[in-house]
Formats: sequence, structure tokens, C-alpha cells
Amino acid sequence: MRNVILAGLTASLTLALPMPTAAWADVPSKTIAAGAFLDFDGNPVRHMGKNCTLGAVGTDADGRKVGIAAGHCNPYSEPDDVSALPGAPVGVHIERNDHPVWDKNDIEAGPIGWIRWVSPDMSYRSSIDYMVIEFEPHIQLSSRVLNASGDEVFRIDAVHRGTDGEPALPRVGDKVQNFGAASYEYGAESSNPVAHTPATGVVVESGDGLFRSWAPTQPGDSGGPLIMQGTSEWVGISTRARYDAFPQWESTSAQTILADLNSRAITGSGFVVTDSDD
Repeated sequence: MRNVILAGLTASLTLALPMPTAAWADVPSKTIAAGAFLDFDGNPVRHMGKNCTLGAVGTDADGRKVGIAAGHCNPYSEPDDVSALPGAPVGVHIERNDHPVWDKNDIEAGPIGWIRWVSPDMSYRSSIDYMVIEFEPHIQLSSRVLNASGDEVFRIDAVHRGTDGEPALPRVGDKVQNFGAASYEYGAESSNPVAHTPATGVVVESGDGLFRSWAPTQPGDSGGPLIMQGTSEWVGISTRARYDAFPQWESTSAQTILADLNSRAITGSGFVVTDSDD
């Protein structure tokens, strides 16, 4: 078994090697949107890997193609886990391609991008738990959130804004809708039997950059997108299940993520959600 694991690690590291820019002309384009199932170790032997869901895609002020997911999706190594890749440094702008990200359902194609930023506070009650991923040049971004069967779940082509035109939290009583790749793909095997996707729920608490709703999630849905029901407006990402509250499903708002990200001179600053025609 150890040989199999080490073989998987070797394959992962091989896939992670950056490709010369000129070579991307020969790489087929690949479409990525919010809702994609992300993998952070690239080891096909470990079928579930260390997975999360992509929450939003767009471009930054310099035109780079970027995505936003949960910061706590940053890989971590357990003592007996010889196949895991090391996590990215927290609170540091990473400009080297040292921390790859794969599409869980297409690991063989190689990394789709690289971790550029992990928010420094990922505590249990953090309101600023997010990650920035920069995509490779051959990645095409789409507004269409698709499940693994290729069916459109919903679209994201704007940020939810208040009457003042600024990014806003949902209000108590609003309905939000989420998508979690794990809830969709694992179905009846879910660790949370009430989790399904897309899931819709009423917001019961909103403030300090967070909101709680009746839209359930499970592990692997972290980072997944939430929209205002009936719209294509991105309002946040799935963050955690709180065990001291009911309902327990808490999300980090797009408002908080953008305020923090756009205040920094890093990859992702000036983030604008993709508005594609497909």
C-alpha cells in the first residue's frame, strides 16, 4: 500500500510542475465555473482527496483569471498522511506556482490553477475565511454553475448589492440558494443526510460579515457559492456548520470577502465576477 501511495504522490508532483508559457498554446481550453469540485492533493489514488467547492470566478484589476473558495480548504498534513501536499502559507501573497489546485473530476489534465492567497484568520468564528486561486491561461471562465452531470444549477454574473449600489449582506428573511459539489456527487452517501443541492433556505441571522440560513451543507461543500434565490447575484460562500446554533449553516458574505480582497495589492484585488454569454 505504501508503494501505491508514494506512486500517487509522485504522479501528483509531476502534474504540479509549471508548464512554460509558450506550451499553453498546445493545451486544450477547459471551462471552469463556480461550483467546480476542487482538489488540493492531485492524487487519484485517494478518491476523496482534500476537496472543496469553488465559490466564484472572475477577473482582477490586472485582468488575471481568478477564483474564490474557502480559506480553510488550504491543505493540511496529518501525521500518517505521506501523500498530502503541504498547505500554502497563510496571510502571504504567493506569486510562485508552488500550491496547485485541480478539478477533482479531471485530475489527469493537471492543475487548473494555483493558490495565491489564504486569509490569515480561519478560526471557528472567523468572518474572513477565503482563498484566492489564479487559473492557468487555458482556463475559460463561465457564469453557468453546473453539476457533475452537466446540468445548469443557476448562474452567477453579478454581486448582490444594496440600494446604495455597494455589495451587501442578505437580510433576515431573505432566501438564499447554495450549491455544494460534495452534496451533489456523494448523494445518499452524504455525511449529512439532509444536505442536497441546490439547497434553498431562509436567512435567520446576518451581520459581522456572516449570515446563517436553513440551506444545508456538508464537508466538501465548503467554499461553494450562494446566490439570492431567483437571481444570479453572488452573495457569499459556504463556510461551516456551527454546533452552537440552529440552523447551523453559516456563510461568509461576498461583501466581506470583496472588502478585504480589494483593499490589498494582491492577485484577486479588484475582483469582478465573470459575466459570460454561454
